[in-house]
Amino acid sequence: MNTPVNARVGTREGNRRPGPPRNGLHGQECSRAQRSAHALHGFDPRPATQIKILNSTERSSVINSIDKALALADLDIYVFPAYEADEVVDGRLKEAKTPRTRRGHHEAVTDRQQIITWFTRWPHALVGVNAGKSGLICGDIDMGEDKHGNVHDGWATLVENGLDELPDTFNYETRRGGSHYIYEPVDGRYLNGTKNHVTPQGVVLDSIDRRAGSSYFIWWGDEVPTARDEFAPAPEWLLTPATEPDYSPFGGTADEWLAKCEPGEPGSFLLEFVDNIPKEDFGHDEMIQMQAALIGLGASGKPGVPWALDQLRREWLRPPYDTEVYQADWLMGLRGAIDKYGAFEGDILADFAGPKAAPVEIDYVDAAGRVNDPAFFTAWTSLPAAVTPESLTERVRHVLTLVLADGAVSRREAVEIAWNAAARKHADCTIQSREGVEALAADTFPGERLFTMEEAQAQPELTQGAKSSRRVHLLKPTEEAALESITWWGDGKREENFMARMHEINPVMSEAYYRLTRWMLLSLIFASKAVIPAENGTMVPLNFYGIRLGPSGSGKSESLQPIQDMMAAYYLPEEDPDIGGDSTTAGLTQALIRRDGRTSFFHADEADAVFRSWSESQGAFSGMKNRIMDIFGSKVPMLNRTGAKEISGIRATAYLCVDLTGVDDRITDAIEPHDWESGFVNRFVWAKGERKRMSDEQKMFRIRRPGQTGGRGIENWYGQWAAQFRAVSETRLTSPDGKPVWIDMKDDVLLRDVEVQNRFEALAQNSAYPERLRPTFTRMTMTIRKCAALVAITKRRTVIEMEDYLIALEQAEEWVENILEMVEATDESPRARQANRLAALIASRPGRSMKRTEIHAQKGYAGNSKDTNSLIDELVQQGRAEILPIGKTEALIRLEEGSAA
Repeated sequence: MNTPVNARVGTREGNRRPGPPRNGLHGQECSRAQRSAHALHGFDPRPATQIKILNSTERSSVINSIDKALALADLDIYVFPAYEADEVVDGRLKEAKTPRTRRGHHEAVTDRQQIITWFTRWPHALVGVNAGKSGLICGDIDMGEDKHGNVHDGWATLVENGLDELPDTFNYETRRGGSHYIYEPVDGRYLNGTKNHVTPQGVVLDSIDRRAGSSYFIWWGDEVPTARDEFAPAPEWLLTPATEPDYSPFGGTADEWLAKCEPGEPGSFLLEFVDNIPKEDFGHDEMIQMQAALIGLGASGKPGVPWALDQLRREWLRPPYDTEVYQADWLMGLRGAIDKYGAFEGDILADFAGPKAAPVEIDYVDAAGRVNDPAFFTAWTSLPAAVTPESLTERVRHVLTLVLADGAVSRREAVEIAWNAAARKHADCTIQSREGVEALAADTFPGERLFTMEEAQAQPELTQGAKSSRRVHLLKPTEEAALESITWWGDGKREENFMARMHEINPVMSEAYYRLTRWMLLSLIFASKAVIPAENGTMVPLNFYGIRLGPSGSGKSESLQPIQDMMAAYYLPEEDPDIGGDSTTAGLTQALIRRDGRTSFFHADEADAVFRSWSESQGAFSGMKNRIMDIFGSKVPMLNRTGAKEISGIRATAYLCVDLTGVDDRITDAIEPHDWESGFVNRFVWAKGERKRMSDEQKMFRIRRPGQTGGRGIENWYGQWAAQFRAVSETRLTSPDGKPVWIDMKDDVLLRDVEVQNRFEALAQNSAYPERLRPTFTRMTMTIRKCAALVAITKRRTVIEMEDYLIALEQAEEWVENILEMVEATDESPRARQANRLAALIASRPGRSMKRTEIHAQKGYAGNSKDTNSLIDELVQQGRAEILPIGKTEALIRLEEGSAA
């Protein structure tokens, strides 16, 4: 084989590594002579032989992009211009190495005039090569650190697997120090691009990619071979065949497919899809992905798809692109999408008709419309940049991650959404059943419970406001029946009652948040006016500590608004109990001393951060946890401040209400098991909410117009309730000495209270956490009495009757259930839970092992190198894992056999 000068600069010698870097012109300015030569290209293109004779000893500068592209075209290699660096075009990021052409790498040509036009317009563009059209295979050996911080050593992978003796072929060094080895195909095998290539024997080659078939690569080299015989046949390990496309073709023409689509107006989701079609220039791959998404929607029976396709076609063919080339591109893409995704569900199901009941139908389009994460829609309807079985699986995993983290849909709906993702539907995707999606979800979220398809059929849909099944029942059946005919201010049984009004202004809400809101409201108004006395002299105030738990978008912040509005209606501005939520230990104490004898409202977001700061042993928040516990009983310790004589040495009485909000897993990670025994956490009641499904009508923004009352007249209701409660205070809760009125309890209520205490003792005794639940249930018993007292007060009584107590018990069932869940979730220390989660992640991988860099790239670990390495070390110290070095910079973390994940 004749070797041109410098064609072998990149071959391996001795250490089996590529040779020294070549001089290159990537990103540099051309010489004056080269710029002059460019001007001549349109009229008298130079023969390629003038380019090929350049070598490192003769040339004054390295080959430029236009010369390189023309030389490659002379070898029947199809080229196109690519972005040389990240660039923002029409407000959209175009990443380096992506095609500049509208139809992407599919637009690659060997036509010299087109190449001259492109590279004259973009003289510094990288030269991209369409591998499949050019009949080439590129073995891409990655080295160094990529832009995401991942470290690659492809040569180490080849050495480890005995594959580093590569066939002698043309090669060059890439920009990051890796290598491209260019080969000819061996036979007619169907190949595609791969990432972390898998050999025919199933060996995964990390940092080794294959560019073949409908994929492309950048020609980084400064040299071009003289002839194609410089490309050797590809080694067998690089020739793993791609999965042959397994289409379910429609069987008719595109017009016949469109005619069979469901008639009718497009739904809100399809309208949103059309609104998201780019109004500026977009490329071939984006067009293909949007076609595929629309064809899939049409095949599933969604109306309006032909209209949506026409809107997409209009945007694709808008001037100056209304040409035969782009029209043919549209028709080819449409035909391909129908072949892959166009089989109508009714036709497919008919082939499998049998006695087995059909699974519960889930409207995945409607479910997808409830996901608010802006990254979801693109991930769901698009394909990864490099389409391989591995990248398609990861894209489906990414879709599941976005959907489940968003919290807007059920787990069954999440599986159905992922099943219908563009990546999952691709012919090369290895996920061939919904069970495969469920397995992927279980792998990604090992702590999440997913229904199997059979279980899903048995799961009844809960109507809004319906109770889910509970483990805890405090009410007897006869008491539950009696409550049906009992009403009070805080329920929703009458139009004028609190929950009914809240439903009126917010039809879709997490009721648990608003049930907590009603108790906070009543406490902030009446806590300073009444107490429950005990024989030992203790006066139990009617204050509350509460936490609202739930995903983002579940309405936690909105559920606090009624408290603010009601306080504005009831209190004068100077009496407002709101003291914010960022007080230090000393600052909170001073504020409460100044508000001696009055109610105070402390509220804060991100409860996990609040808990952590309160647990600090030093700093302004040191001692805050103990201070919050002490003040719960209304007594404020004295302060001795020379600079604040007006509050120094005063013993004050506080009626503090604390209301925190946060996300479930973040809060559990901020709670230590001993917090339940210390008396801190168990002073709180827990309201757990969820995101609710919304109809289009419910999503519609309710604009307030001149002359309209706000919130459907809710200000009037706040005013009426404020007047009602002032009257109660003045007529029932005023004592001669100005002290809080005593609340009494009827004897039958006292006896029922004993039964509840016994029930709690049995629950604690039969649990795995009796030492944590006993003090918690003791607090809950007193909370039930507080709720009953507030119900009685709204009924203008100072004696708790049985109906008041039963209303409080009904609320307590929800709170006790949440307590049991929280105690279970915080069974171990946050550190132990983090270590266990990492162990579970590693255990879910083949061989119960992961590379260190792979762990660092996972969600929750990326960007936290120090903590992640510390967790790995902790698993090693516990004897649960071992670290196996791989090369100089990498290591494999493997769980020991028999160790718990």
